[in-house]
Amino acid sequence: LTMLPRWMQVGNSSKADKTTFIKLTNGSKFLTSFVSGAVNPDKVGRGLSQPIILLDEFAFCNYADIVYTAMQPSLGTSRKFAKLNGYPTLLLGVSTPNGAGDNQFYSMLQNSTDIEEIYDFENKKLYENYKEVLAEDHKNSFISVKIHWSETNRDEAWYKQQCKELNF
Repeated sequence: LTMLPRWMQVGNSSKADKTTFIKLTNGSKFLTSFVSGAVNPDKVGRGLSQPIILLDEFAFCNYADIVYTAMQPSLGTSRKFAKLNGYPTLLLGVSTPNGAGDNQFYSMLQNSTDIEEIYDFENKKLYENYKEVLAEDHKNSFISVKIHWSETNRDEAWYKQQCKELNF
């Protein structure tokens, strides 16, 4: 929290050195969970009724399919309560590529709707037919946004150095 700009810093109400959550003094709560050899992957995410979930480096999670399947019933409940109470809900899977094939993240990405199919970046608005595109039977309910390294604050020199460090 200390790395956030001063205006975004909110006190942490937990006094413990190690916790699986951060509870802020404004009532917000951030839960953390991870899959390790000591944790049954089928238990991760069960009963979790949070409106916003971030799956970081999801393509590298060995049990991504089990974790996602275990979370799915709770995600439905979260969506229902979010809609009733007027707050957003989001499942955000973030990752760098990890090949193709037997990979939950890759599968979800391949069956998703590309953001450019529904959003007009030039005019900064959704296309009129976006609901029909999202409802296509061969697609899941995810929207994919791909960001190439060159679209970040990195330049060609950075890329060449990465290639060297990764043994080309």
